[in-house]
Amino acid sequence: MTHIVARPKEGLIKMKTTKWKVAVLAIAVAVGIGSRKAYATTGNPLDATITVTPTATVNLSLGVTTYAFGSIPVSSNAVAVSSLAIINIGQVNVSLDSKIQTEASNWISDTTTGVMNHYVLWVATSATQPVYTQYAAGHMFNAFGGAVKPLLGIGGGSPVLTTSGAGNEADLWFRLDTPTSVSSLAGQTITVRFTGTGQ
Repeated sequence: MTHIVARPKEGLIKMKTTKWKVAVLAIAVAVGIGSRKAYATTGNPLDATITVTPTATVNLSLGVTTYAFGSIPVSSNAVAVSSLAIINIGQVNVSLDSKIQTEASNWISDTTTGVMNHYVLWVATSATQPVYTQYAAGHMFNAFGGAVKPLLGIGGGSPVLTTSGAGNEADLWFRLDTPTSVSSLAGQTITVRFTGTGQ
């Protein structure tokens, strides 16, 4: 009886061991499959491109809008003794252009003063008052009706006014070369225009 009882117990132990091994194998296979599925869904990035063009207000201000040279002899030149401050009060950095907007009543803007009533007007930005000889051809206004010109600093660079801080303001210094002769002693008024362009 002992011999008969021992066999089924041994068989029972073997059967249990086999079932346990099958269960462990099934779990291992399941884990392996799950790991392969998770790995297959990664490493596939996609890029999207977003574009935008900003709009902003370009706005300039002049603290003082008039400069008076006063009485100047004909056939002479004069540099302004004070400047006009041009200020960027807009929302974007700007460069500046300039032109003669309205001609004088009797005088004619030109690049030389050798003809009666013909005058030359200049402008430059500078932190201090320039001297006559510091003005160059790039600082000269084109004749009335001509193309606009970039506003230049006295050293030749083009100032860019920022939207804040010390860089949002520039000092405009004018130079006037009067005609060699005139047809009238009436006072003359010239209007110049400055236009900002957003950068």
